[in-house]
Amino acid sequence: CKAPAPLARQCSWCHALHFAKGRMCSNQCRAESAAHRSRSQWGALRIAYENCDWPSLTTLLLNQTSTSGECRVWSGRENTSGYPEVRIGKRGFQVHRLILQAKHGGKPLGVQAAHHVCANTLCINPEHLQPVTHRDNTAEMLARHTYLHRIAELEEALAQIDPNHPALDRIEVA
Repeated sequence: CKAPAPLARQCSWCHALHFAKGRMCSNQCRAESAAHRSRSQWGALRIAYENCDWPSLTTLLLNQTSTSGECRVWSGRENTSGYPEVRIGKRGFQVHRLILQAKHGGKPLGVQAAHHVCANTLCINPEHLQPVTHRDNTAEMLARHTYLHRIAELEEALAQIDPNHPALDRIEVA
């Protein structure tokens, strides 16, 4: 009695004929198929990032904001420092840095800081973000804090002189 000749199969990935067990002809076809299945499950944000489609990435991120004056305030996840954060694949990104990178055609910021001109850390309006050195960013934040402290001192002095002055009838700056 003679064993039957094995039947040739068509690889479900590359469509080549093969005699191996299973649906695919090689480990390479299995790997490519798995990678394709993985990519087909990507969301729009990951697709835009992986394809360096910066305008689409910016639009997708700005769609997750609300408008407050000229600011586009992030309504998604924040990191422990209070900055907007998004996950693309297994990696976390600070959204304001990603927006600034997209604004500059995908060029990475490297060691530069993404400075919020509006002083709102949740704002991701591309027009409110600029690349600066960490030194400049820190200096601006300290200067802003100094001005706020000085304003509080002056308001306190005015309150002692004229507690009912209309300039004191305002919501406090946070």
